[in-house]
Amino acid sequence: MADLQNYKILKNTQFEVLTNKGFKPFKGLIVGENQNKIQLSFSNGITLVCTPNHKIMVNEQSYVFAKNLKKGTKIFEFKLLKKHRFKTKEKVYEFLEIADTHTYYANNILCHQCLILDELAFIQNHIVDQFWKSVYPIISSSKKSKIFVASTPNGTNNLFYELYHGATQDATNNNGWKAERIDWWEIPGRDEKWKEDTIKALGSKEAFDQEFGNQFIEVGESVVGDTEIEAMRFSVLQPAYVLDDGAYKIWDPPKKGHLYAAGVDVAEGVGRNASNIEIFDFTDLTQIKQVAEYNNNLINPINFTQKLHEILMQWGAPPVLIERNNQGAQVVDGLAQNFLYKNIVSYSPSAGTTKFGRMGVMAHTNTKYKGVMNMRYWVNERKVVIFRGAEIIEELKNFVRLDNGTWKGRENSLDDRVMSTVWCLMILEKEICEKYYEIQRFDENQKPLLLKGFSTFGGNTQFLEKNDDDYAPMVFFSGNDTGPNEDFRFLEQQGWTRH
Repeated sequence: MADLQNYKILKNTQFEVLTNKGFKPFKGLIVGENQNKIQLSFSNGITLVCTPNHKIMVNEQSYVFAKNLKKGTKIFEFKLLKKHRFKTKEKVYEFLEIADTHTYYANNILCHQCLILDELAFIQNHIVDQFWKSVYPIISSSKKSKIFVASTPNGTNNLFYELYHGATQDATNNNGWKAERIDWWEIPGRDEKWKEDTIKALGSKEAFDQEFGNQFIEVGESVVGDTEIEAMRFSVLQPAYVLDDGAYKIWDPPKKGHLYAAGVDVAEGVGRNASNIEIFDFTDLTQIKQVAEYNNNLINPINFTQKLHEILMQWGAPPVLIERNNQGAQVVDGLAQNFLYKNIVSYSPSAGTTKFGRMGVMAHTNTKYKGVMNMRYWVNERKVVIFRGAEIIEELKNFVRLDNGTWKGRENSLDDRVMSTVWCLMILEKEICEKYYEIQRFDENQKPLLLKGFSTFGGNTQFLEKNDDDYAPMVFFSGNDTGPNEDFRFLEQQGWTRH
């Protein structure tokens, strides 16, 4: 079946298709994209290329999905000799409503017509609505046609949830569908040990429940619970220093030997969304502290690049995670090429693995989901992140799950500070963390518990990537809990204001 995220329907009134009961009329063709293909080679010399969920008639009474056919399977009077999986961008086709038989011959192989909607919960609602209105009435009007819908849960505001929920109701309220579910423990090889290992790999039980627990999480759910939000408010402090007309705030001055990282979200600078920097202190992973923040909605990306470099150098040139999308690419490339900044984190999970390619964080659905789950682990489960700014707590309160499964600020709410925090905390993902720190100890979920800088020169921690002969120049200032010392007076001379 074609990938429904890209498809069109071609109506037919002139042609017929050959079935096991002669030529029959059909209503049209569904033309779409599905890169996954299977080539089947049979003992009669026939070769058929189809999608994995294409239905092959093996006798007059039954059919088998192409992906489930095994070598030697008898297809009427001949056998399957070879099955080869591959990927190609060639379009795929499915007949729409073949009269009477709902079967057709393709390269002399008898196929059965069936509509299969895979991962329906993750297809955007406006696309599903259009397709459903045009195809469902035709398919459902036949007593022989079948529609199969399969998906993992993705919130409650989508067609998949409506169909499944309606199918689980009593006879009075049932929608006519039949509901089936496959739980993780029904898959061979999956036991409690597998569950424990998977939770450790994902970082939290909450992430496991979302991926494998068949749980419909309500749309509009906040990234942080109300109880946690209220507890955070007790940690809010007035900044010790401010700069740039209040855009740059510091709660704890930079200190020798401390481990810092920065997360960055970039905006256009036209007065709405802000270019934002969040800096956290990761020296003690039982108290991950927000120590500084820069937030400016009027600075353009070019000037922001310079400001970002200035601020990073004040904090010892720490690892920085910058969302590369849109204006972020300009900032990432400018920071690397114009300022020769070494510690730009490169991160992009792809096909279940982590790839370090172009500099910056390649933000897409998978990256953002993983980042939010990682933040929830440290904020909700470990409860070790200490926020000092009242503004970021308000953003966290309004940062919610949307109906397409992604996370974003509610309507008319900003999320620049939250996204910077999401990226900053990604430094604790093992694949990234081990490039910039020595992980001396892990917690029970295999998350870092104790970090150490790779090397120390003159008491100042140098953030040095493995196998990198160069290192970024260090600029350190030291301070204490009661006020700035002589080293930190430099900042006051540059126009800093102490509250």
